[in-house]
Amino acid sequence: MIIIRNDFHGTAVRLFAHIGDELSEAQIRRSRRVLCGIANCTCGGPLGERGPQDGFAAVQIDHDRIVIQEA
Repeated sequence: MIIIRNDFHGTAVRLFAHIGDELSEAQIRRSRRVLCGIANCTCGGPLGERGPQDGFAAVQIDHDRIVIQEA
């Protein structure tokens, strides 16, 4: 399990994923909704994350594919 944070909005979400996992569409939507539910907000990255994360990075492969990688 990983915890993704957005320090701009002070929010966090837990996802069942490990380093190297490709996230499902449902996980991506949930992360974006929980971390920043504001339409057209540009506060975060591909998952709505912002600020330091715990040793991982969300890497966007294409429009709808995101993989968790070691930071």
